[in-house]
Amino acid sequence: MIRMLRERARVFGVSAGVAGILLSACGQAAKPSGPAAAPPPRSSPAASPSASPAASPSARGVGTSVKVGSRVVSGIGTVLDNAKGFTLYHLTTDSSNKTTCTGGCSQVWPPLLSPNGKLPASPGVMGAFGTLKRPDGTIQFTFNGMPLYTYAGDSGPGQSNGQGIGGVWFAVKAS
Repeated sequence: MIRMLRERARVFGVSAGVAGILLSACGQAAKPSGPAAAPPPRSSPAASPSASPAASPSARGVGTSVKVGSRVVSGIGTVLDNAKGFTLYHLTTDSSNKTTCTGGCSQVWPPLLSPNGKLPASPGVMGAFGTLKRPDGTIQFTFNGMPLYTYAGDSGPGQSNGQGIGGVWFAVKAS
């Protein structure tokens, strides 16, 4: 019995250490390659068990028609979302002319890209849209100077599983 309890305590300690490493990687987004890993997506009450994961950027509306709208998300308020209804996020270490989320980071946090360099028509959204050129040459949309991203951990419209991750990722509030 005691040996079993010790083994469980050891496994818990290792698991807590791994979680800490993953969280610290997200918080160090100022590195040129961006955060290399993110914690596993939290489950959301809004996700149905039959919902398919939205890991592919096209499932979240990236690379398809670009439209930005807004919706109310419980606990956060009115946030921006893309054409598919997925919450848009910003990284606090980014600036209006530079993104720090590249490489592996952009796999977890896909940027909202412009397929043709045109800004989205967003009736009802108050604020300034713009673009920036990413290190890979693609054009990313910004809102009020914040580069916009979706989160691979959101499996459906209206979710905000990326809110507060690493203390640097936040849903973009509609102005």
